[in-house]
Amino acid sequence: MGTPVLRILAVCTANQCRSPLVEFALQRRIDALELPWSVGSAGTQARPGLLPHPSTRRLLSRHGSQWSEWTSSRLDAELVDSADLILTASLDNRNQLIRAWPEAAAKSFTLIPFALHCSEHPAGLAGAGSDHRTLTSWLREARERLPATQVDKDLPDPMGRSSRTFRQVDVMVEMAVSQILPVPWGWW
Repeated sequence: MGTPVLRILAVCTANQCRSPLVEFALQRRIDALELPWSVGSAGTQARPGLLPHPSTRRLLSRHGSQWSEWTSSRLDAELVDSADLILTASLDNRNQLIRAWPEAAAKSFTLIPFALHCSEHPAGLAGAGSDHRTLTSWLREARERLPATQVDKDLPDPMGRSSRTFRQVDVMVEMAVSQILPVPWGWW
């Protein structure tokens, strides 16, 4: 595919539950829309090299995602620098990111408020443009318009909770991603 026009990074705490769900949901839509974008994920406190949480694996399998080669990554300067858009699961994750890399403030959002912002545009983020400059300009404008502190808009951390909580988080992720990258009716 060549060099991605837009590089997205999903971030949570352990990179075993929420951010893999976001990564794979975004990847399915990027593929369906045939966008020249890339997506990855990392955790602010992740232990590198771990498989997704068993409940996350079950959910990813239900969605048809090929996760068997995927392992967790710890958030580092290289990942932050290479990302054009960073979507965090929670405000706490965003705050940890910005404390470590203040320059990331301009390109980082919590997932749900960013999704709500994208829902105001018919094609979501995909309608922002097709070249890197236009997309990053759109993201800068979004950062200026969106409040950075919406605590009630976090994805709850399902680690250590029931499979029902994992399913609820998965539904929240799928809804958010469908607002960020709506796909034409019937693409399934």
